[in-house]
Amino acid sequence: MVNTGGLVVRAATRADLPRITALLGRAFQDDPFTAWLVPGAARRRRQLPRFFALSARDEHFRLGSIEVAERDSVLQGAGLHVGEGPSLDWDLVSRLRLATITGRRTSEVLKGLERLEEARPDDAHWYGRFLGADPDRAGKGVGARLLRSVVNRCDAKGLPLYFETSNHDSVRYFERIGCEVHGKITLPNGPELVSFWREPR
Repeated sequence: MVNTGGLVVRAATRADLPRITALLGRAFQDDPFTAWLVPGAARRRRQLPRFFALSARDEHFRLGSIEVAERDSVLQGAGLHVGEGPSLDWDLVSRLRLATITGRRTSEVLKGLERLEEARPDDAHWYGRFLGADPDRAGKGVGARLLRSVVNRCDAKGLPLYFETSNHDSVRYFERIGCEVHGKITLPNGPELVSFWREPR
């Protein structure tokens, strides 16, 4: 647990899951990737928390980690990471769960998610999957503090950090903290994501 200016970053527990999924649903409401994942603003408001619950429950608690940022016990941000292991194996159960969220677009969404997975480097690395701050706390350093926590963990473990973003406005910020553009991935009938790689220091 790290406390910086009253903002506490700690490992999440399963009890945090409802707050995490609700927060990430709000944080990614207008993100190009999630707009492709679940078209339609009203539908996205309903379905994104379910998507993040699927990711957190089936992938991040099992294969990776989840961190939250709190101030005075109020959740302000969250990060989902896959750690050093593989990403989620989209078995039949996972596909059926995803289908309840993406409906008739499930096949296209799976192709896009598989494209992201195929673009990941083969070298050992820490995969930062999703990181978001409550929109009401935008510009208050919550996202930067969560990202710094991941960077510190990677440096301590001697692991590179890899992640993607569909928010191209943030490219310069990531470059300033030592991340290099690794490549670009275009989703089927969707946006282009920029991937980043940061060597440990």
